[in-house]
Amino acid sequence: LPKGTYNTVSRMLVDHTQILDDIKGTLKASGYTVTGRSARALQLRVTCNEPDKRPEIFQKMRDCPVAERKFFTPSLTKTQRGFVKSEIPAQLKRLIQYVKHWKTAMMKVKSPPSSYSFELLAIYLWQQDGKPQTFKIENGRRRVMEQLADYQSIKVEFFEYYNHNMHQRHIGPT
Repeated sequence: LPKGTYNTVSRMLVDHTQILDDIKGTLKASGYTVTGRSARALQLRVTCNEPDKRPEIFQKMRDCPVAERKFFTPSLTKTQRGFVKSEIPAQLKRLIQYVKHWKTAMMKVKSPPSSYSFELLAIYLWQQDGKPQTFKIENGRRRVMEQLADYQSIKVEFFEYYNHNMHQRHIGPT
């Protein structure tokens, strides 16, 4: 949008429909598929014509600066979801829900770790205990909290989805 054209929301709302029409036209002309529209937004689908294989993604992540790694997350969302939703017992699912709730309710820091990292920690500790189908939730909470209390020593690794030879040196929490 031209700088200075819309100095107020009221002024922008006068042209809002036309603005969305223009954006939609530009997206379509650029090869994007607009899949929906509401009064305030457009919905579009973006697909990658050359999907990366997981080992290639991991290699690219390993070779890039740490600050850029978060941009690979969308490529791995399906894998991450499958890993967390895999064959884990109901008690572990409840423990994960508790830990995520605790994080949301109690962690008052500027940049808390992702909820996914808390899920992985709970799964890792469960695996370290031999993957029991039943366990006391209180013991699971205690183990997770003990690890979080000493967060600088946390080192969690899973080799289900990548080759152990691709292991990278441990970079501690920041």
